[in-house]
Amino acid sequence: MYNPDYISASTGYAEGYRAGKQYTLLELQSKLSEAALNSRANDDEFRYENLVLMLSEVDQIINKMLEDT
Repeated sequence: MYNPDYISASTGYAEGYRAGKQYTLLELQSKLSEAALNSRANDDEFRYENLVLMLSEVDQIINKMLEDT
């Protein structure tokens, strides 16, 4: 049978999940960009597309985000 409450709840859950995923990815992107800009490996680099990150820096950022949850 058609249950409007079920559809409303499932739609709300899907929208909340999508918003949470988008927020998390934007936060990760911001933190990675900040780390790249502050990395000593990029001291002499001025072009954004040439910035590099060490894998250890990426791991640290992700682990910190996981700890905060």
